[in-house]
Amino acid sequence: MTYCSIALFFLALCFGVAQADELYENRYDWFEQKGVYDTSFDNNEANKLINDAIHGDDPKAIEHVVRGMGMLAAWVETSLWSGSGSTPPIRRFQNIPGIKELLVDYWRTGKGSGAVFDKELPESGMPILPAWQFVPTILAVYFPNALEVHDFIWEIHDPTNPIPTLRLLNAGGFKTPEATAYRIQKLNIANVQRSSHGRAADIAFEAKRHAAKGLALYQSDEGLQELVKQLESDDHALPEVVEAIVAYGLAALPYLEDLREVSSKHSGHDKIKSAVRDLVRLENTAKDRDRQLH
Repeated sequence: MTYCSIALFFLALCFGVAQADELYENRYDWFEQKGVYDTSFDNNEANKLINDAIHGDDPKAIEHVVRGMGMLAAWVETSLWSGSGSTPPIRRFQNIPGIKELLVDYWRTGKGSGAVFDKELPESGMPILPAWQFVPTILAVYFPNALEVHDFIWEIHDPTNPIPTLRLLNAGGFKTPEATAYRIQKLNIANVQRSSHGRAADIAFEAKRHAAKGLALYQSDEGLQELVKQLESDDHALPEVVEAIVAYGLAALPYLEDLREVSSKHSGHDKIKSAVRDLVRLENTAKDRDRQLH
């Protein structure tokens, strides 16, 4: 699902106050489709609207506000690892009293229903995810480093598909021993060769990308050493591995020659070349600084 494109579409609309009109069923529907992205809609008012919904007796209202929060959280999470695109608006959903516990309960109830897609289709005819499925991303984005969220992520972890777990750990800013060990584990999967096909290969490749991103965002000596080992691999995730090493800045300079060799070997990879150029510039800056000091 392309969360950024959906969000940008709604940002392009003009609607500055939290009132329902002919385009929306009610103010909660407006919030889901437009208001959550509208920077002119005050955070206090947004939180009040959400609070009214979750403490009301209308399941559709709750669904609207949770999906709205979820779509924005998905945009925030995507911008974290993609490193490009427009900046999502800043919301303070974490300031709503009791929202974390309410969302976990909402997820458990939804999970128990077994629903994969909403029963009602929008006018487009395309199925949409039930609102409860957005809860993990909301919790990770708006409650970073919260121990309860960390435990919740492991509770819902699917060992057959590590990608959601890695993305949630990255979005939540987790640098726990468990999170670091899991990233390293998924970084060291058997190389996904370029000739590989099938769902298993796709999952392995994406998992390695997100593991590398996590080790770049939440750095450790062990993480850097494991990333450097991956320079000997030749799989689809190599550009992300190189970018992750370069993200370590001065600590990555001892591996500059290794990175140059990789860049020369994979001259068609613009991401690799760009990352290595960044590290070369950093080395030159460091040398200039040393000369000035001496």
